[in-house]
Amino acid sequence: MPANSPVSDGSSTVSPAAVPAERSAGAAPSWLTATGGAIVSASFFIFVPALKPFALGVWYQSEPVIAALFACAAAATLCLALMAALRYPVTAALTHPLTLATSALALWSAAASLAAPLPVRSAMGPPQTGEGVLWYASLAALTALTLAVWQRRRVRQAIVGSAAVSGVILLALNVSEPIGSPWRPVVWPEFAALLGLSVIAIVASDKSLRWPAPLARRLGRVAGPALSGPGPLRMAAALALGGAIVATSQNKTAIGIAAAAIPAMLILARAIGTGRSWRVLAAVAALALTVAVPAGMYWLGTAKGLESPLSRTEMILVALEALRSDPMLLVHGAGWGSFNDVLYSFLNRVRDVRAVTETWQQSLGNTGGGAFHTHNTYLEATLSAGLPGGVLMAALPVTAILCARRRSRALLCAVWVAIAGLLAAWFTLPVAVPFQAVAFAATAGGVRRRSPSGTAMTRRLAVGIALIVAVTLTAGSALAIRVAAESDRLLAVIRSGRPPASDAPPFLLWDHGQGGSHLWWIALDLTHELAAKGQNGQPLTESEVFWFETLLRAVDRHAADLPSSTRLKSLTLIMRDELATKMGDPRLDRLREWEVPAWSQKLFALLDQLPGRVDLSVPFLDLLVTSNNAPVAIRVGNELLLRNPDDPVALWFTGIAMAPTAEWGNLGQARLLRAVEAGVERVIPLTPEIRNKLHELRRD
Repeated sequence: MPANSPVSDGSSTVSPAAVPAERSAGAAPSWLTATGGAIVSASFFIFVPALKPFALGVWYQSEPVIAALFACAAAATLCLALMAALRYPVTAALTHPLTLATSALALWSAAASLAAPLPVRSAMGPPQTGEGVLWYASLAALTALTLAVWQRRRVRQAIVGSAAVSGVILLALNVSEPIGSPWRPVVWPEFAALLGLSVIAIVASDKSLRWPAPLARRLGRVAGPALSGPGPLRMAAALALGGAIVATSQNKTAIGIAAAAIPAMLILARAIGTGRSWRVLAAVAALALTVAVPAGMYWLGTAKGLESPLSRTEMILVALEALRSDPMLLVHGAGWGSFNDVLYSFLNRVRDVRAVTETWQQSLGNTGGGAFHTHNTYLEATLSAGLPGGVLMAALPVTAILCARRRSRALLCAVWVAIAGLLAAWFTLPVAVPFQAVAFAATAGGVRRRSPSGTAMTRRLAVGIALIVAVTLTAGSALAIRVAAESDRLLAVIRSGRPPASDAPPFLLWDHGQGGSHLWWIALDLTHELAAKGQNGQPLTESEVFWFETLLRAVDRHAADLPSSTRLKSLTLIMRDELATKMGDPRLDRLREWEVPAWSQKLFALLDQLPGRVDLSVPFLDLLVTSNNAPVAIRVGNELLLRNPDDPVALWFTGIAMAPTAEWGNLGQARLLRAVEAGVERVIPLTPEIRNKLHELRRD
């Protein structure tokens, strides 16, 4: 920008003489802010890599998007570093409360990850969402860059326009394309709810959105100056676009919260104004919803029997049980991406075969699948990064409310109250992160363009930190692409029936310390498929037999030699369970002869880590009893009872094995009754006939 040109802030013109000397001496060229705006605008389209032919990986609708998010955030930090180096006034953006709040969550998560079992997984986040250290670093970087360039009118218009176009495209694809379509960017349509609420905040904050002058004059004559001004137009446009995205998201929770919270807060704003007391009231309402929404879910699940709220309640109970069992988790958490392991470890706390819920149903509980998120962002943060993480997460919407710009404060605060409630009932996908970041910056209205550029020392510090973050995010993006590509190639080889490459490692896939999520899912998927074929009496192909054995060996090696998640370790038992009980194909006889003798060893090894999962022994003991191996069943059951005298599964099966014998009959009957008292019906379904027999035993 020429030294003698005026600087426009969208509403007034400031002469060069009014600009501080430190700014005019090192004024950044207009291309720099344009570049920042282009990076932010491009970030709204990170969903494109999820569309075929670009999609790749096991979770092809999230892994490429995660990589694109990290890449955009790396570009954003590089742009911030360049701005600081050229003395562009980014100090205010970097020290803005919203930047500090998001950065604090990222920094604390990074520090807490050092105590996590899988620090790299905590940094990268689970492959289904990518929510982890780098995710929140990306949120902080995009927030800071948007704050720095938002006051530039044309840049702001480009950002708002890009958000609107991306939102419309996502709305159209979400509505028109069926699940599984190569043109559908996300499996879950509900993700769009958070995106829509963010769009409301973004559009409502664009102060350059105005009626054309002739139309404004006509509206002024008809409706008066209040309705012909830019404020009602921004509100109408924001609610129309964002509301349409929310309404078509199929997210009933979001629709309910938005429909209740936003109008109520707007009515309250008209009654008491939007001063300091209003913002405090809005912040209190946001915090109250973080508790009220889970409480409402609990009531809907327990009192009304609705399955989805009940499953969310169960996931919350599992997370709370994990925190209760290890109070140190309240200090540092278990790391981001750990809930899948936590759910498997404490599934017995909520599992009940008498009630089918989304959390534990047979296809998930027995074969090792399950939820990857608590569906409560605040609890997820607490479980992942300790109580400080949960507090910092709750501080994000509150900080946005407290920083809301005066001109649109009523609507913006109402939106963030709704977002605070939604975060207590759902998770965020990577495609929505740029929208969140821009919504943060837009709510605050950016930072003053005449803010100080900082001292030389602070600028050098900012450049150094930004470069470190940029390199880290770039490495994270490259790692996400590499792991996704390698898992994609392995899937293609398995589907083609070819053997693995000669230079493939014995564990087939290495994700550099993330716990083996991709290997777990590939092996689990094939195991589930072959078990279903075995139950239906369908023969297996030579390729299927080969790859089942190959994946079994890979899982064993990964669990033994590399940092592995609990889910992956569970496959060492689950694959043998399915091999012995459901895969009866003669082609697997040789493998059964080798692996069944080691079955009990795998069971006891897993129970050493998960002593509460007494249900894991059901397939093994059931096969022993039904195959007339009562002495072995009694011996194994007694070993389990030495570990836990109240183990209902061990009591039940040893009771069944002992009851018919003359020597142990009375003890067997007593154990059967004890098993019922210990809650065996939560794990093993009992027929009415069996219940009647137990009732007769109890009377005797």
